[in-house]
Amino acid sequence: MQVRCENEFSQSLFKMDSQKDTYFPFGNTMGCNPDQAITGIDVCFEGDLKYVSVECNTIQPGYIIDNATDVAGNSKNSPTRATCPDKKSMISLRLNKDTNGEINVRIGCSKIIKK
Repeated sequence: MQVRCENEFSQSLFKMDSQKDTYFPFGNTMGCNPDQAITGIDVCFEGDLKYVSVECNTIQPGYIIDNATDVAGNSKNSPTRATCPDKKSMISLRLNKDTNGEINVRIGCSKIIKK
């Protein structure tokens, strides 16, 4: 049996020099430096969502983050799903809350490519 597995992220793409920045959750675009991608998100609830922390890691030399950015997010039809398309990394996060208390998630996604 022949199996072909494709994993573009099997090589070490990140330096793992993570930094975490904390934000008030709504109305801010959270992100990293131009040579970093979001590799983790922590949330703090005190009854309501109070803080969001994003973890950023620098990509290794020899790779760049593509300037083309796709926007993904959730919707009223699919409120729990906000993911980047295949083979793209999250580079920004923005949360907005409407008057009904519904949270809208917008994420910026870019491909990490070899130079």
